[in-house]
Amino acid sequence: MTTTNKVLIGAGLIIALTVGGFFTVMARAEGEGHRHGLFTMLRAAFHRAGVTKEQGDQIKAILSKHQTEIKPLMDRMVAERRALRDLIQTESVDEKAIRNEVNKLATIGADLAVKRAYIAHEVRGVLTSDQIGKLKEMQAKHDTHVDEIRDRIAAHIKGE
Repeated sequence: MTTTNKVLIGAGLIIALTVGGFFTVMARAEGEGHRHGLFTMLRAAFHRAGVTKEQGDQIKAILSKHQTEIKPLMDRMVAERRALRDLIQTESVDEKAIRNEVNKLATIGADLAVKRAYIAHEVRGVLTSDQIGKLKEMQAKHDTHVDEIRDRIAAHIKGE
């Protein structure tokens, strides 16, 4: 197996783990009454940042208010990711179809990013500057952790 093939397989694994993990967390959170998954992680992060019960109630209201906007976009994202996966896994490569599917995903991703930005803006309005700082520190640690996982997968593929 060539180095290029190993890198492509590694990149595919990273993308699959990242995107698949995100959607698994989202599905679990929705399917289990918001007791697990993403909402548990958010609750834990907010707790570590010192968010009060009153602030938590305000944040929950913000998230609930936007749920009807986000869910259809997430449903479309999942459907299009599956369609892309199916195109990638076919016997013959249809570059035009793959590029079209990726463009659909990019549009949905942009729509989701804009919605997330508005929601984050509302949530920041509930938090103190100290709490926002603590959440940013946690996010930086999470980013470092993801980078380490990516590097370990790449090293494993290279045979190190």
